[in-house]
Amino acid sequence: MTHDTPKRWPVTPGTFRIAMAMLVLFAGITAARMAGFGSAEMVDYHVFRLAGALTLDGRVTEAYDFATFAEEQARLPGATLFMPWTYPPQFNLVTAALASVPAWLGLLLWTVPLLLAFAALTLRIDRRAGMLALMLVLPAIAVSIRSGQNGLLSACLVALAASATLSGNARREGLSLALLAYKPHLCIGLGAAALFAGRFRTIAIATGALAVILALSTLLLGLPVWTAVAESVARSGEHLTSGEYPLFRMTSVFASALSVGLPSSVSMICQGLFALVALTAVGYAIRAGWAPRRQVALAIFATYSVSPYNYDYDVVGLAIALAIAWPDLESTLDVTARRLFCITTLVVTGWGLLATGLQQGLPGAPALIAPQGLLFAGLAAVTLWTFHRVETRPETSPNATRADVLI
Repeated sequence: MTHDTPKRWPVTPGTFRIAMAMLVLFAGITAARMAGFGSAEMVDYHVFRLAGALTLDGRVTEAYDFATFAEEQARLPGATLFMPWTYPPQFNLVTAALASVPAWLGLLLWTVPLLLAFAALTLRIDRRAGMLALMLVLPAIAVSIRSGQNGLLSACLVALAASATLSGNARREGLSLALLAYKPHLCIGLGAAALFAGRFRTIAIATGALAVILALSTLLLGLPVWTAVAESVARSGEHLTSGEYPLFRMTSVFASALSVGLPSSVSMICQGLFALVALTAVGYAIRAGWAPRRQVALAIFATYSVSPYNYDYDVVGLAIALAIAWPDLESTLDVTARRLFCITTLVVTGWGLLATGLQQGLPGAPALIAPQGLLFAGLAAVTLWTFHRVETRPETSPNATRADVLI
């Protein structure tokens, strides 16, 4: 394809600042609702606080018991469904901190600083591309703020790990991966990249730091918490394969396949194959000596390709890969292809928000399919193809680009 330089960049600094200000305002409105201004509605953040309260009461294992935790959730204002608790023990220490302050204040502290930090980390990659990348994941950011989910926390840790990788800071990279392990599947892509590249110091630091975190969590919460976690994860897996979770909120190939009627076993095979291809692409890029920034971008795509249980708020961190990849996409794809890429990204990050609104507005409507998993696979494929084109251009020096090193 030929490159056509766009006449005007689609996201101006003014537009970007307005969007960020609106997100901060949205966090304030959400906090006000939690303070009692508006109708009561149970969201994920309330479940976080409930698990935190049980932790503070010395009853953390009850959060992992489906029957007991369902009873506790039923007492929450506006409770309409059950959200199981499957997080590793260390995340209970975070939720305990959230439960120790008023809900409205905790939500503000949980969302606004992380939003600003993530925006700053993304813009440091490439200010121009970073603004566009953040706008493309804006629906996922809005979902994370509205529900009080941990998408922004995960995104910040992904960004810190990517930045550390490109600046050669093994200690910071390892610590970031250890902290990101509160969602274990989000470590696989970046961790595999470190392993493939032979960054064994990073692996050692990550392993050691995670061991300390888990030991401290076990000391504070007690050994029985591990049995409770294992039982909860097993039951949650059964619910996942039977399609009991909202598939239209998930961005995995598994969810897309299951939502169109494929058996769960076949859907899981599709997910496994996609994860294998994504990780193989990372290994290929490293072995071929591609520019470090392209290796990192592919590792981030792989990070969101592994788990069948991947929600819309999880893909906030995709903005880092998009900011890294955009200069290559811009120089390789024509205007129409770039627009299609952006629209597809917005569908991936915003389908769950749109589908949720439709279901709330049309009670009793049939469940929607989940195309975003397959669309995400398409974005990953286009990015890989683009990187390969750029890396194999005779006139291109893979290491001579402004975004190769993040400080």
